[in-house]
Amino acid sequence: MDRLTVFIMSLLSFKGIGNQTVLYYLRENKDRQKNLSYSELKKTRNFKIKKLINEKVISDTSFKDAQTNSLKKFKDSIKKNIEIINYFDDKYPRRLKNMSNRPVLLYLKGNIDLLNSDNTLAIVGTRSPNKNSLFWVSNTTSELMSDFVIISGLAKGIDTAVHENVVNGLKQTISILGQGLDMPTYPYENRDLANKIVETGGLLVSTYPNGTKVYSHNLAARDEWQSALSDGLIVAETGMRSGTTNTINFALQQNKEIMIFDDKELSGNQFFLNDSRIKPVSDSTAIKKVMSERFQHD
Repeated sequence: MDRLTVFIMSLLSFKGIGNQTVLYYLRENKDRQKNLSYSELKKTRNFKIKKLINEKVISDTSFKDAQTNSLKKFKDSIKKNIEIINYFDDKYPRRLKNMSNRPVLLYLKGNIDLLNSDNTLAIVGTRSPNKNSLFWVSNTTSELMSDFVIISGLAKGIDTAVHENVVNGLKQTISILGQGLDMPTYPYENRDLANKIVETGGLLVSTYPNGTKVYSHNLAARDEWQSALSDGLIVAETGMRSGTTNTINFALQQNKEIMIFDDKELSGNQFFLNDSRIKPVSDSTAIKKVMSERFQHD
């Protein structure tokens, strides 16, 4: 049993305490990753934790109760084949380590080794793609999946096409979900696809605890982790205002390599290609060339 993970789950169960507060506390004193007691918690200089202790929201009794509940949830996750890892775990993805708002816990189902794969690409796009985009993403994914672990978000449209193509090719893919991994898959029609991703050696990832339902802000936050876990982002089709634009903006902030399918008939794609930081690509050869140059530069 991972005592540190249970301790982090316990802290996060108190309203007002988030990822960065927990990380601050555990980094404040290295011994705290071993001394996981309420008496040690009381020594912190962190304002948010001190405030809750002074208000008696966090007390010896309430913290013991939180730890008991968290341990129960941790064991329940194991029964459901869901692994929970924390920021200090060796398995934690290196690509998230330096992010300012990195999640302190990750919920995982499947092949956890994929988190630190050498070459990863996120492929995303609209939920209502045209036939040309679907044809392009099918061909492109097929030609990339032997060299890259492909990441997407299990949404309708492009995401679904990406994951289906990879699992049908018996390759490994990572899907980022905006819900607890023990909840019914969203969208519902992709429940079998989610199972196939795990069965073919892929991985389901969530930053949300078990029991978390799907909300629109969860899906928007999920877009951040799609690009964060990748070395580069490929956009098959996007409007000028859509969920895909969130992923593009996150990728720009994260200084990721961003590529967009250069189809003159797709006005959204052409709009974003006006940004010199985003590269037009026509096929997998162009994508591999961009990524090769990126790896050489890094």
